Amino acid sequence: MGRAVADAVVLHRVRVVDLRAGRGRRGAGAGPGDRPDGVARQPVGAVRGRTWRPAAGEQPGPGRLASAGGARRRLRADRRRTGRLERRRVAEPARSGVRVTPGRRGPDAGRRTGRGRRAGPGARRAAGRLRRLPGRRAAAAVPAGGRRVRGLAGAPVTVIDLGEVGHHDEPTPPPARRPRARRSAGHPAVVALTALLLLLTLAGAAPGPTRLTPVPVPDVPEPSHLIVGGLLVLAYPSALSPAGIRQLTAIDLADGRVRWEASLSPRHQLVVLEGVGDDVVVTTDPGGEPVSMVLDHVDGRSRWRQPGVAVPTADGGLLLEDVHIDRVAVRGVDPATGATRWTVTAGAATVGYRTGERGVAELVVVTSAGRAEAYDVDTGVRRLAFPVPPARSDHHHVAQPVGDLLLVDGEPGRLAGYDLASGRRRWDTPVPASAAWSVYSCGDAVCLRESSATDVLDPVTGRVRWTSDRWAPVETVAGRMVGVNADGPPRLALLDAATGRPVAEPGRWELVHQWPPTVRLLAVRPATGDRQVLAELDPTDGTVRVRDVLPGRWEACWWSQGVLVCWRQRNTLGVWRMPD
Repeated sequence: MGRAVADAVVLHRVRVVDLRAGRGRRGAGAGPGDRPDGVARQPVGAVRGRTWRPAAGEQPGPGRLASAGGARRRLRADRRRTGRLERRRVAEPARSGVRVTPGRRGPDAGRRTGRGRRAGPGARRAAGRLRRLPGRRAAAAVPAGGRRVRGLAGAPVTVIDLGEVGHHDEPTPPPARRPRARRSAGHPAVVALTALLLLLTLAGAAPGPTRLTPVPVPDVPEPSHLIVGGLLVLAYPSALSPAGIRQLTAIDLADGRVRWEASLSPRHQLVVLEGVGDDVVVTTDPGGEPVSMVLDHVDGRSRWRQPGVAVPTADGGLLLEDVHIDRVAVRGVDPATGATRWTVTAGAATVGYRTGERGVAELVVVTSAGRAEAYDVDTGVRRLAFPVPPARSDHHHVAQPVGDLLLVDGEPGRLAGYDLASGRRRWDTPVPASAAWSVYSCGDAVCLRESSATDVLDPVTGRVRWTSDRWAPVETVAGRMVGVNADGPPRLALLDAATGRPVAEPGRWELVHQWPPTVRLLAVRPATGDRQVLAELDPTDGTVRVRDVLPGRWEACWWSQGVLVCWRQRNTLGVWRMPD
């Protein structure tokens, strides 16, 4: 009850916080380069177009899935283990100090009562019945005011909150007698004013936000996650851990039950975990030649396996890219059968993808010889081809689609922007002489990030709109550019997209990564008592609306398809269903 009261106090204190314009302290957080691609496309060992290589000494070998019998045995063992864990939670000592242990008598069973006397047969029978209660089958219907949990061996147990534990022999104090109030007819104006205030109070009492519903998940080491088809798929350990057996566990988000499990060969390093339709696609690297397989979302059964790195498209298709130093090949395949629909090949080249609101919409291949080609990802038909500056080495340093532009370097100290609709060269702009710079999309602009500052470029003209050494823009929402500080503890600011001037600084909030991006911005910040506040940041009116208080401190959070997933360094995940 104390935690609930504390949560309520936090919610009351920070329910609505008006954002105040002005300059805050100089601070910083993770730069845009540290952001993950999002839950829908979450590379765990590689970035787009760069294959993660395993450790030296590993040999290629075929990947294999666990047998159905082994999966069922692990499922039963996990259910038994989960039952014990949940039972221990049910049997934890209450704040009143009374502890109930399954399979034992109550605290007073068999104890002498009075002076030298034992309890009567009726009391002993009652104690025996109390001892046998955990073994009974729970009723099918949950009583009013109760809740159903899973007890030992996975058996359903109905737990009813009976309130505070007290002593039956304590006399109940008589109710206090109220003094008789003097009756007064009251002035009509006073009565009307009171009624008006009551109506205004009721009208302003809008319902609060819907609280989050936790989803139980097992503790697994270094998990990567994917949300697809109503499932939370955990892959562990991640590609950053040493070689060893990697496990896939699919958890039903509706009830938290394990739907299926599968194992990967110890020689197969995990590269990409993706979703295509409702199914799961996994890319592993057994030693330099990536292999992708599609798993059925119902039972985890492998449908097919082929070479290449999987890239889902916006319309539910699937691409397999095979990139080498001297050649590239991209195939469009049927996600259900793996049958090849079309193939694009080239010599030494860089592969990129133009993304839309729903995902990958176009394939762009930039050859090192100086030619760019754009292909439709559904049919493989070449839509456009145009010349670009050739690479000064084996490959271009930058050959990247950003919005409706293709950004290519090649000429010394210059970055050129090409229109992907016509192939026309829109502009070129100088870039730093050193290699310590990167370019990325920041909403409706192009951001050029250096080690000490960020330049925001106009995508039409290539001119610098503004430069900031304090804020790194990450997204444009509702006409405002959202920026994170460049160094120091995490802070957020809403920036004017045209000038970069801070319009509002909410303070020490950290963005929740969302895919696909929405107008609603989610953010978290630390709270008292080892907790975190989850809130919605409204960029249109500059307010923060608290959604809930999360238990624990989390390093990073993701939101996708109505599910919030948070991770911390102790290799644990927190999962909540979060309705819109």
